[in-house]
Amino acid sequence: LCEKACLRRLDDGTYYWFQIIGLNVLTVDHRSLGKVASIIRTGSNDVYVVRNESNEALIPALDSVIVEIDLEKKLMLVDWP
Repeated sequence: LCEKACLRRLDDGTYYWFQIIGLNVLTVDHRSLGKVASIIRTGSNDVYVVRNESNEALIPALDSVIVEIDLEKKLMLVDWP
């Protein structure tokens, strides 16, 4: 496997899947939805599978939904009901 250092730098706002999986997901009103457990590739956009102890949410990887990703804080902020 390739070390992270040999991966090419991505454009701002673009991430490798390994960077997304495991992020804590919070809504804009500060509700915790869980962590990104996996990612589903669809024809138009990826979908993040977010799980906590009792629920699962399928969150589309769209600019209108994903408000912020902070890799240092391991946090994804989403505009989600």
